[in-house]
Amino acid sequence: MNTRSTRILVLSAVAALAGATANAANVVVQKNGQYPTIQDGINAAGAGGTVTVKAGVYEETPNIASSLDGLTLKASGTVIIDARLANGGADGPGLIVSGDDVVVRGITIRHALNAGGGKPGAGVHVKGVRVRLEKLRVVNASEYGVYVEQTDAVIKNCRFEGCVYGIYAPTGARLLAEGCVIDGAVSSAIFASGDDIVARKNAITSCGTGISLSGMRPHVESNALQRIDNMAVQVGFAEAIVRGNKITSVFAGGGITASGDDSEITSNTIVDVRADGINISGSNPVIAKNKVLGVGSFEDGIYVSGMSPTIESNVLRDIGGNGIYAFSSNMTVKKNVVLRCGRIGSASSAFYLGGTSVDVLANTAKDGHGDGFRLSLQQSDVIGNSAIGNAIDGFDMDVLGTVSKNVALKNWGEGFRLGNANMVFTNNVAKNNRIDVAATAAPQSFQANAYGTGGVNTPPEID
Repeated sequence: MNTRSTRILVLSAVAALAGATANAANVVVQKNGQYPTIQDGINAAGAGGTVTVKAGVYEETPNIASSLDGLTLKASGTVIIDARLANGGADGPGLIVSGDDVVVRGITIRHALNAGGGKPGAGVHVKGVRVRLEKLRVVNASEYGVYVEQTDAVIKNCRFEGCVYGIYAPTGARLLAEGCVIDGAVSSAIFASGDDIVARKNAITSCGTGISLSGMRPHVESNALQRIDNMAVQVGFAEAIVRGNKITSVFAGGGITASGDDSEITSNTIVDVRADGINISGSNPVIAKNKVLGVGSFEDGIYVSGMSPTIESNVLRDIGGNGIYAFSSNMTVKKNVVLRCGRIGSASSAFYLGGTSVDVLANTAKDGHGDGFRLSLQQSDVIGNSAIGNAIDGFDMDVLGTVSKNVALKNWGEGFRLGNANMVFTNNVAKNNRIDVAATAAPQSFQANAYGTGGVNTPPEID
């Protein structure tokens, strides 16, 4: 291509860009003004323009068309879009955003209603990519606070009240929902199926389900969930991170459920739930530094299935079923504390563990209604654990491996009930249990243990 042709193409591109910029405008929408409706202002501003809406109730359903990329729509004062319309009818969403890179800020939207024909009852229907919604309030949408179809949406510091779903994203990836308040969502507060969804620092109250993310690499961080009917947090597929959330009062479901490999469930606080506090399936999960305080019925505090889990430094208290229930291989259970687990007559255990190549290290089981530790392990080590004041046995053990430096005190049963002749049982301490050590199968090595014949004549007191 010669120099002259190149110059012409460059000048043409610059002219086209200048034309597009020239078409962008800063427009003010005001009742009885030059632009009395929001739609008038959007049409006048053009791509890249800014529409500032003055206070008032606007009975319309504005549409930011796909040709209006980069448009900003913002409120000045209290601005309400009422999708019910002046004639009492409804035309679907309160606001449709089809353009890319659009920003909508500070507007209240109410009474969105499903009108059929692809017009869902959403406060905002997002069809463009990289749309950013800030400080919106959506009230009484018949279906969704926000319905997101595309990728890279950002929803920050918004409020959703009385919708069936708060934020609903069945297809888009890389959604960020941050700092939102969602109250009274009949179904899910946040539901998304795409990959790389982040739900962070949201406050969710009185919803059917809290946060449900089913794509790859979901992040659920530092959210507060209260008074949830069913599951509080549910994540699927692989590489989930659920960290720093506080869950309080789940009426019929559990706290956190994760399926898929390589999940990390850390530093969450779960209080007063009716199903498992934490339920994990998949390989290589890390469940660490969580607090599970109050699990009703006969459900477990932490339930783990899958290969190679690490369960470390969790605190569990007042659990209806087992404190930690895990049957797996290549498992580490370390530095956990379980207090007051089980119901009378349930035969639940603070630690109910089975599998091969399992390390059970420095855990504490105290004041439970069942066994402290019920273990069925092969090629495993049980070292440095304590069982104190449990209503049945301290340690009920069928272990092929090493059992060393464990302590059983004041259990209303056997301190240690030993059931495997191939066990190495050394340097353990049993004191003031009904029977300190009872061996149904004498271990092959039984050395340097400190124990007596028992001596508790009444069951230990359990708060």
